[in-house]
Amino acid sequence: MSYTFSSLKTFKGLTLCLAIFIALFSGYWALGRASFAKAFMQTVSNAENAGYLIRHKGLGLDGFPLTFDARLDQISLMAKPGQPAWSLRADTLRFTALSLRPHIWKLEHMGDARLDMRGPSGQRWLLDVNPFLIDGKARLSLTGALKTLSLHSPRLRPQAVIGTPPPVNAIGKLNLELTDIGEHARLNMTSQDIFLYPQSWPSLQKALGPHIEKLEITAEARGLTALDSLAWQEWHKAGTLTSENWQLHWGPAKLHGSFEMRRALRGWSGSLRIAMTDPKQVMLALERAQIISPSQRQQFGLLFMVAPKNGKGITEITLDIDQGTLLYQGLVIYRFRT
Repeated sequence: MSYTFSSLKTFKGLTLCLAIFIALFSGYWALGRASFAKAFMQTVSNAENAGYLIRHKGLGLDGFPLTFDARLDQISLMAKPGQPAWSLRADTLRFTALSLRPHIWKLEHMGDARLDMRGPSGQRWLLDVNPFLIDGKARLSLTGALKTLSLHSPRLRPQAVIGTPPPVNAIGKLNLELTDIGEHARLNMTSQDIFLYPQSWPSLQKALGPHIEKLEITAEARGLTALDSLAWQEWHKAGTLTSENWQLHWGPAKLHGSFEMRRALRGWSGSLRIAMTDPKQVMLALERAQIISPSQRQQFGLLFMVAPKNGKGITEITLDIDQGTLLYQGLVIYRFRT
C-alpha cells in the first residue's frame, strides 16, 4: 500500500514538473516568436524610413515547439530615390532556427525571381532567374546584429527579358560567405563553370574562351562595418579590398595570387600579384585576340624570362591597376569598361 502511494506521489511530482516545463517553454517560444516578429518589422520600418519600398504578402511564423519557422511570400524590394534604380521580386523565402539556438538561422528561397537594374550610362538589365535556388545560414550576435552570412546556389541561369544582356549566362555552382561583419568584413567566394554572354568582355573571350572553369576569392573589405546601404555607400566611396589568395582558371590562363585595391574617382586602383603557370600560352592567346601586338608579346616574353619565380618554379608578376586600367611595367594590358 505504501509502495503504491509513493509511486503515485512520484508520478504526480513528475507530472507537475512536466507541466511547469511545458508552460515555461511555451512562454519562451511565444516570447521568441514575438521578438523575431518585432525585429523583422523594425528592420522593414528602418529600410522604409531610409527610402526603400518593401512589399510582401505577410510574415508567417510557426514551428512550435522545436523550431522558429518564418515564411515570406511574394517579396518585392525597390531602391530608394537618388540611387541607381533597381528592384527585386522573389517568390518565397523561409527562415528556420531551432528553438534552443535562435541566433543561427537557415534560409532558403523557393521559386523564381526577377531583377531589374539601371546602369549609369542608361543600361537596363531586366533578368529572370527560373528557378532562383538559394540556401544559406545566418549567425546573429546577442544583440541581433548579423555576424556571418553564407549563401549557396547549385545553379544560376539569368535570362534577359528586355534591355542589356547580363554579363553571365550561367553559373554552375556558387558559394558565398561573409564573416566578421561589424569589424572588417571577410569574403570567401567560390564559383565554378561560369559561362559568359558573347557581349561580355568580347576581346578577352576571344583570347580565353567563354567558359571560366573556376573563380575563388578570399578577401577582406576594410572599413565595411555593416551590410546596410549606408555602410556600403561609405565603403564604396573610399573602401579598401585586399586578398591574400585568389584563383582563376579561364581557358589557357591558370592564375592565382593576391591583390590590394582602393576605390578611386573613376574606378579601382591598386596592385595585383599574379602567379602564372604558363605565361607563354597566355601571351599567345592575347596576341591572337589582338589585345596585344606581336612586338608587345615579345616584350612581355622578355619580361617574364627575368620575372621572379616562386618555390615551385611558377612565374610571379605584379600588375598595377590605375582607375580601371591594368598595367605591367607601365604597359597598358587592358582597360575595363564600366
